[in-house]
Amino acid sequence: MGIAPSRLSLRELIGGRWRRIEDFLLDIAIAVGTWFGALVVIAVVALAMGMDHSGSIDDARRQIGFLAPQSGLEVFLWICLSATAGFCEEVLFRGYLQKQFSRLLRNRWIALLVVSILFGLGHGYEGTQRMLLIALLGLAFGIMSMLRKSLRPAIMAHTLQDTISGLLLKVLR
Repeated sequence: MGIAPSRLSLRELIGGRWRRIEDFLLDIAIAVGTWFGALVVIAVVALAMGMDHSGSIDDARRQIGFLAPQSGLEVFLWICLSATAGFCEEVLFRGYLQKQFSRLLRNRWIALLVVSILFGLGHGYEGTQRMLLIALLGLAFGIMSMLRKSLRPAIMAHTLQDTISGLLLKVLR
């Protein structure tokens, strides 16, 4: 309902098609670079919040360890789930909600902050501190989407984040 009046297709919402292989490679580079930069910022914020003690890893295991894949099949399914989550969450948050809040608030930067907070809140099952870190990650995804005028790098970075998080949970479990 929200994008129908603008006659925007899902393909256009995502950013259209890649015209050249270089565009695809650029999106990969932007996704990995932004993701890595966001992880550095998140690590600094986590340290500032005192999440560097060994109990933090135990807290993470307790709160979200049940999600960790165990078998080879579960790892494969985790990667599929990560790709689905990356696509669906980016279309919902950075595609649909960010555009809607931009129109409603008439300021794309305030809309970006609102949607990033909503993104963090949507991950409440991970605990308050991790919700803040996830909101920062959402902020990075949103900035990337706005500047690139495409959801593709954010979808890639989100998929990468979720995939690696699950694999790390498996290793730490």
